[in-house]
Amino acid sequence: MQISIIDPSTDERPAPLFVPGSEGPLPAFLQLDCRTGEVSFGVRYGYGILEDEAAGYVVRWPVKANLRGSRCVPIAEKLRPLLQCVQDGYTEEVDLDGPALPVRTWGELNEKAQRARDDIQSSLELIQSVFDDLNLVQIWTAEEVAESSSEISEQMTDKEIEVLAGEYADHHADDVVVGCLVEAFRNVRDQLRG
Repeated sequence: MQISIIDPSTDERPAPLFVPGSEGPLPAFLQLDCRTGEVSFGVRYGYGILEDEAAGYVVRWPVKANLRGSRCVPIAEKLRPLLQCVQDGYTEEVDLDGPALPVRTWGELNEKAQRARDDIQSSLELIQSVFDDLNLVQIWTAEEVAESSSEISEQMTDKEIEVLAGEYADHHADDVVVGCLVEAFRNVRDQLRG
């Protein structure tokens, strides 16, 4: 079965894998679903190994959560021969010794596919070690953006704050801003008021 690469850049966000979590961004990954041959990028909601991964049907490799959507497919294309090797070495096993129902299955990778899986991990680490602003989106909190503004003054009205926050949102359109800019700008203004 030939692999097919799903393009996440159809998402309007500059970093489609970035999902804020309580302790930073949720883990993002490149995945190969060996049952279908689909290569895609996703986010792990929660921690630990997912059921399809534990059963060996899906192989996942960590990637940076702030990866630009436009860079995902080129990375997957670069890894295509290794991904295809993993796919080609996949077999689905059936437990014939267990009870008749439900039938238990799991996925296995042959030795060559396991080496390709490990090579993908090493390749991704190397690729991501040289990432720059063309590959990664800047992540800002609303508070960081507000604190960097020298234009906020204690005399500003709520309407002026909203306009200024909108200008900063436009300026950071290619970045990810976590939180509410208007609220953060108001907090800075209120601190200046004492």
